[in-house]
Amino acid sequence: MVMRPGQPDPNEFEIALLDRLGLENPDVKISTTDLHVLSREFTGVGSFTYFLIKGWAKTGKRRVIQTLAEVTIPGLEYGLGVVAFLEGDSLTLETFTSGEEKWDGIFDGFAIRPAK
Repeated sequence: MVMRPGQPDPNEFEIALLDRLGLENPDVKISTTDLHVLSREFTGVGSFTYFLIKGWAKTGKRRVIQTLAEVTIPGLEYGLGVVAFLEGDSLTLETFTSGEEKWDGIFDGFAIRPAK
């Protein structure tokens, strides 16, 4: 299912995930205030948020940005994995569950902890 953003700014969950990614990848200098949400897609086992980075050049080599942090959400046994893809002036934030665990996109009560 694809959902239009409803709001063009990142939500609190996306900001927290992006802040964690930035903490573990300090050479990536993206401010969440420069992000414009193009769309959000919920897959049933994760999500994709597609951003435009305001003021960035459209050219640039694709980069995968990862975190080892643990993202927990009440009701998810194994939590979520997180990765982002940066290419030119586009950033894609992906979340995913482990195995076949389903997730409805609700992130109330989430926590992000450094990996053990």
